[in-house]
Amino acid sequence: MQQTPQKQQLFLLAFVGLIFMLGLAFTFNREQFIRYKSDFFQRWYATTKLLEAGRNLYDDQNGAEALQIVYGDGVKPFDETNFYYPAHLLLFIMPLAAIPYQPAHFIWTVLVQIFIVIGLTAVMRTWHWPDKVLPISLYLIAVILSVPYFQHTIWGQFNSIGIMGLGLSLAALARKRYGWGGIWAVALTFKPHTTIITLAFLLLWSLFQRERWRFLLGFTLTGLVCWGVAELAQPGWVWDFVQAVKGYTAVINKASGQNDFGKQAAVLSSIIAAFALFWKQRRASVPSPAFAGCLALSAGISSLAIPIIGMFHVLIFPLILIPLLASYQAYRSRWYRPALVSFIAIYFLGWLGFLGGFLAAPGMHIIWSETINKILLPLLVIGWALPLCFVSRPRHLPE
Repeated sequence: MQQTPQKQQLFLLAFVGLIFMLGLAFTFNREQFIRYKSDFFQRWYATTKLLEAGRNLYDDQNGAEALQIVYGDGVKPFDETNFYYPAHLLLFIMPLAAIPYQPAHFIWTVLVQIFIVIGLTAVMRTWHWPDKVLPISLYLIAVILSVPYFQHTIWGQFNSIGIMGLGLSLAALARKRYGWGGIWAVALTFKPHTTIITLAFLLLWSLFQRERWRFLLGFTLTGLVCWGVAELAQPGWVWDFVQAVKGYTAVINKASGQNDFGKQAAVLSSIIAAFALFWKQRRASVPSPAFAGCLALSAGISSLAIPIIGMFHVLIFPLILIPLLASYQAYRSRWYRPALVSFIAIYFLGWLGFLGGFLAAPGMHIIWSETINKILLPLLVIGWALPLCFVSRPRHLPE
């Protein structure tokens, strides 16, 4: 069968994108400091010790030895190196722990990029936004050339597992394949604190129609399988994981530093208000503006309410923006262009803050870029999400 010009163009885009990802992974893999500073190394190392010596994934000795390998003796850097993840992350790391670290790091650096593109592609195909090759190309290029994308890829983060799973889950839910939606949603539990409110929204939404209960069934059964596989490798891992998280002082101190009553009240109030809106729109169908608004609201509130180091977690927003902007284009077309322009502006502002920070003072490029991407971007998402959360009867939706 002869391919259409659009399919040929998309194939070319995918090929060029893959070459870029391989080149980026190869470049980062050649730098020893990046290889070993990567979050992947710390979890890969703990997994190898589990396989070789039966040592507990969450044993502090893993972190101490990893620090010594990366920094040498007598150095105590800011970051911490324990496992700090649910043990079913072994499903991804254990196969790579069977090979030497440098090729394992290269493979993982490629995979984390592919996962993001899979999630984005699944949602684009579902909401048909963007709907032409050129805007699709521009959107994907903007994502892979963003500051959070480079930071995420350099440090080998695990957020992209959730991005891929959320994209595939939404695609399944839009087609009323609720069981598959629940299966893919389990991916949000591999790094749960970054998407906990979004996952809670999906679980709450699935409760209120009988046919959606298959989402809960798929999620529960897959979650039990993940727990069981991890339990075989690391018996009693749930308790060990909880204790390890309690010792994650970088995040605990950041959270306790926000122990201001006013801030706590604002966070709690925003979460309660968000769930009130989720309840109001509990019967919204997946392609509807109300669902897109609640989904975006859940991601925005998560980003602001939960203290997370770095900009890795904001990579969920390129996925969230697809149903959000598609809904504005279909339902409130006069506001579509202002919404699109505002997000384009915040994107370039993020780069301006990053590049301008280099000229200002050491470290300011991260501070300015984080201010834009971790505060202004979520606030903008929430601002555009709220009007959609009140939509009850849309005139028309993306086909």
